[in-house]
Amino acid sequence: MITLTTLTVTAILGVGVKLGSVSVLDELGLAVFFLGYLLSGTPSVKLHDVNNLCLAYFAFIYLIGFLSSGNINALRYAVMAFLIIVAVNVPHLDSPSKRAIEIASYLFIILTIVLPVVGLIASYEEAWWQDWVWSGTAYAAYGTFISASLLVWYGGIGRCLIVACLVIASGVLNDSRTTILLSVLLVFPLVRVFKRTVGNVHRLKLMYVIMTTIVLLFVLVLIWQFLGAENDSELMSVTERVVGVTWQTVENLISGDTEQDLDRQLSNKVALDLMDENIFHFLFGAGGFSHQYDLLDRGLSYSGTKVRPTGVPAVIFDGGVMFMALILLSAFSASWMALKSRVDVLGKIFLSIIPIASVLMLFITNMLDCTLFWLVLRPGFLSKMFSLSAPRESISVISVPQGRSAKTAAR
Repeated sequence: MITLTTLTVTAILGVGVKLGSVSVLDELGLAVFFLGYLLSGTPSVKLHDVNNLCLAYFAFIYLIGFLSSGNINALRYAVMAFLIIVAVNVPHLDSPSKRAIEIASYLFIILTIVLPVVGLIASYEEAWWQDWVWSGTAYAAYGTFISASLLVWYGGIGRCLIVACLVIASGVLNDSRTTILLSVLLVFPLVRVFKRTVGNVHRLKLMYVIMTTIVLLFVLVLIWQFLGAENDSELMSVTERVVGVTWQTVENLISGDTEQDLDRQLSNKVALDLMDENIFHFLFGAGGFSHQYDLLDRGLSYSGTKVRPTGVPAVIFDGGVMFMALILLSAFSASWMALKSRVDVLGKIFLSIIPIASVLMLFITNMLDCTLFWLVLRPGFLSKMFSLSAPRESISVISVPQGRSAKTAAR
């Protein structure tokens, strides 16, 4: 029987790995998962579920887009939405293998580091991998964040510190401000794990972890210093670069005055301009991938005869405010279920942030074809990816010795 492990692993790796010009590994895994569960269970689809409504509307608008334009990608989106609705609604859905998703998460983060290093060593052009091997840095940043979240959630304090270093290395090597900003959210599970661990470890073991971390950081700094050559001769301090990139990102977001983000700003702005031009189009959209042509005369940069904007205008132009509202409602529903889970406060906060951060990614890049994006927005699915049980030290259990009845033990 095809288990949920297949879907979860391919959904994680599919955020980065490309099979040709598009990332479809996650969709192939979804198809395999769908066929497996179609043979082993009967789906129970509840259309009043906000996430199912969102996915149904997603499928509808892209089916309309396919019928009107013949764009095969629109049909691909519609099929993906249908598969998620049916397959993930199978009753008694199993939980994925923790070991498997940990391996997939490690592999994802390591690939984000290895690929740019290979490019530096082989003197390839910048972001050489984005055409056929790996997705764009902003798109892959989402996979890095989810992978790191899973590893930190399931790991101890030693693993948490190692993962944090790997994520920072990934952000710096890929020059990805999105990765660095999302890594700030890891402070919640880091503090959670540290708080849970520090009271239960021997002082010598804690000192060993601290010293190991310091050594790792020192080695990492040396490697980054060696690889961080700028203008062929000048070496940049890794600390200066991380702090500088992060500060520049915050400054750009506050001021909005940056050439680097100009395309994104214009792309998001035209979605609001549509409200004054065509209110019906603004509310309900014009069908899947209509944005690629409707945005041509709006001052945006484009490739060939199509515009490739961030996710927000794609959502608004294709499905209207109705589509955006359903996505937001799905995210809030997923966050609410995370807040009601049986975990500690820091765990609740962190898990509830993940769906909201996923939606905010639409202001940076288009995540609509990402299976993992839709799974995270699905209410309750985080309980499958993360172990949503209370920490052992917070559970009060009455131990009943053998040979004594429960009634006697309760006296």
